[in-house]
Amino acid sequence: LNTYLAHNEFEAPDDLLLFMIALRRGQLIGFLPLRSTRERAFGLPFRKLSYAALGYHDRPRVVASIGDEEACSAAFYRHLTHQMGGWDMFELTAQDPESTLRPLAETPGRRFWGRCYETDPNTTIPIDYPTLGAYYKSLDGVFRRKVTARCRRLLGSGRVEVIFSSDRQMRDALLELYLSVEARSWKADAKAGITRHPKRLTFFREMCKSPLEVMFEIIILDGVPIAALAALEFEGSWYVLESTYDASYASLAPGYLLHVLAIGEAITRQQRAFNLLHAYSYYKLSWNGVSTPTAAVQVFRVPSLPYIKARCGDLKRRMRRPSAPVQFNPARRAAAGEEHSSEVTSPLSANVALAERTAPLLESLTSNGQIVRLSEGTLIAALPFDPEPKASTKRAPTKS
Repeated sequence: LNTYLAHNEFEAPDDLLLFMIALRRGQLIGFLPLRSTRERAFGLPFRKLSYAALGYHDRPRVVASIGDEEACSAAFYRHLTHQMGGWDMFELTAQDPESTLRPLAETPGRRFWGRCYETDPNTTIPIDYPTLGAYYKSLDGVFRRKVTARCRRLLGSGRVEVIFSSDRQMRDALLELYLSVEARSWKADAKAGITRHPKRLTFFREMCKSPLEVMFEIIILDGVPIAALAALEFEGSWYVLESTYDASYASLAPGYLLHVLAIGEAITRQQRAFNLLHAYSYYKLSWNGVSTPTAAVQVFRVPSLPYIKARCGDLKRRMRRPSAPVQFNPARRAAAGEEHSSEVTSPLSANVALAERTAPLLESLTSNGQIVRLSEGTLIAALPFDPEPKASTKRAPTKS
């Protein structure tokens, strides 16, 4: 939390930190970090309270033991509504059905109005499979064949290597490899990656220096890093923070192999879950993800500018015809367009030069770091499918 607040890309000059703590007989039993920001409605300013960190988080709630969470939530809300003024709107996003803060929207109290509205669900893959092969067999047959075909296309296009590492001494080098891929991805054009803001990049670098376990996976084709993933380990689960791929290799769909082998490594390391966080659940569910619905909890002071705006918005939505959910990533499509190419589009000379620049870094990782490097036989052994398609057994038609 300190690291985020020190490198918050969304920070405004008049932001205030409201760190709420709950004590019982002088002992700390829970806390809730909030921030007060200046927003506008109808061109006029008002104060909004929300969770302090807007970076990588999953279903933020009051931090307390399970037995104390409900009491802490009630105490914090009572303080906000009965003792503390200076705010017009309170909002916490991504609250799941078990959150003790959700009931606030149903019984907000006198002079307050509350509501919940649906937000992107969380998608998490429970890892209760003994092997990657067992997980792979559990996937839907049609989707599994699609994944197998796309992985084989990549594996047949050249010399493929995959590295995994969470070595604290090598994280800077691993991050540089990740960023080299992101610079060639659709995320760079869409300003959607780690480098979209200097503070976001600094926040990620500082997180890599922390005691937290940060795992990197890099896929390398003929010496060129073409896909990468960064995950955080916490309480026996991997939280996938970022993933990216070189847009010029989009026709090889490297994200499929990236995901398959990441699950395999998580199984090997005895993780209990693979948390894919929010957004694009339509795709993540295909990987046997479990979707947990979430909602934004909002409480408004009555009357206030955001209250009037919210009521007007509700009325407008009731009058509007509902639209079908979008089943693709609009930012990626806008940045990169549809991927119809059947060949790698990077000039060969650029690929060779990039491979030459990357070689010393990969050699340093192998020599000095604790990494898992899958190549040739070890990569084939790690796969949950045969990398070579079986020859067709269909007979040629005979003339009568």
